[in-house]
Amino acid sequence: MKKILFSYFAALILLGHTPAFAHGGGGMDTDRCAMLIDDFKVHFSAYEPETVGNEPMCHELPMTGNAVLVFDLEGEELRQHKIAVQLLDPEGKVVAERSAEKYPRGVINLFPTLETGIYKVRVTLHDGDHQHDHEMELHVGKGLHTKAWIISGIFCAIFIGSIFWYEERKRKMMPVT
Repeated sequence: MKKILFSYFAALILLGHTPAFAHGGGGMDTDRCAMLIDDFKVHFSAYEPETVGNEPMCHELPMTGNAVLVFDLEGEELRQHKIAVQLLDPEGKVVAERSAEKYPRGVINLFPTLETGIYKVRVTLHDGDHQHDHEMELHVGKGLHTKAWIISGIFCAIFIGSIFWYEERKRKMMPVT
């Protein structure tokens, strides 16, 4: 029984939190941090270096304060187009932006200071006379990672409690000699 319990906790620690899960658990095809703009992919990562460290996040930033928003332009063809990036606060006001220009290195960074709320990230691809927009929400300061830890803790407590209950039940059913 101890081996089963040890194996369970080892698997929980090893698999419970990996960078792959932060981006949807797979490659770019299943990456929930990837934005499709026309036929192009832009990979989005958000960081809170002062509070969370260098852990990449996507749609949810648990803390308020300074953040780094990184947009990786996938493929050489996309880098030949003008791209604009905007971050809008919950009232729709532009908090940070990069103007429409070509980014030959394929990386666009924003360095906003964020308060609690739901922001909009807008990426605009300028293709001649046309422009293509993609928007996504960015939830800030809701302690969203805390909810996952609470749920995990409850699950672990139930699991451990059921093991103790089973062992006690087994002990009571054993004949007394």
